[in-house]
Amino acid sequence: MKVIFVIVLLITSMVCCGNKNVPVTISNNSIIISNTRLDNNKDSLTYKILTNTNKTYGYDILKHGKVLIHQASIPGVSGNKGFDSKNNAQKVAVLVIKKIRKGEMPPTVTKEELKKLGVL
Repeated sequence: MKVIFVIVLLITSMVCCGNKNVPVTISNNSIIISNTRLDNNKDSLTYKILTNTNKTYGYDILKHGKVLIHQASIPGVSGNKGFDSKNNAQKVAVLVIKKIRKGEMPPTVTKEELKKLGVL
């Protein structure tokens, strides 16, 4: 018990005195330190990159861990071709989350935006 208290105390002081963007989660005797900022906003939007059967990629937009948008193909272009790389799928997923947070629902992605991101 003393060891857990000391570990929690050390982590708390590291977070308070060091980088303010390092989140620490303590639950069920587990301590999780993440190098990415946790989204504590009430919208809790995240994304997951999908691998399609034809070796292309898509993404899911999740809200509170549940699928809000399933996008297996490149949005804004005709056809059902997926992204050629995980990186391109990630760029568009991040753009879509930004649009949702700005109140655009359903979010639309234009060819111009895809070109600007380097996806097309």
